[in-house]
Amino acid sequence: MIGENSSLTKIRVITSLIFVLGIVAGVAGVIGYQTFVRPHTSRRERFKEVFNRLNMNDTQRAEVEKVLGSMRSNLSQLRQEAEPKIEEIKKDTDQSLKEILSPAQWQQFQEEREKIYPSDRSSRKLNGEHSHLD
Repeated sequence: MIGENSSLTKIRVITSLIFVLGIVAGVAGVIGYQTFVRPHTSRRERFKEVFNRLNMNDTQRAEVEKVLGSMRSNLSQLRQEAEPKIEEIKKDTDQSLKEILSPAQWQQFQEEREKIYPSDRSSRKLNGEHSHLD
């Protein structure tokens, strides 16, 4: 009888461990998906998914598309209007930093910044990335 209790206890412990490991693996999978897969979808795609889950009728869908299209147009126009001022601010900031840093530090800073914000801005725009820190 003691041997049977011991075996039953071992089976319960192993079963419980397998259950817990399954939960841990599931949580790790969700976190991995959200960390590595999800960020590669554009905001536009994520909003499209959200609106698809709303089960809108055709009229609502058309009106939402119209509103979002208007917003995209307005934001695009705003970016075009602000771009010269943004470039001026960046130029002034670079000049101030160049006066503070040694030539070696300035060179290193430029190299490090290039890793973070590649100068090929057109590729970022194609990917839907916009930042006030470009």
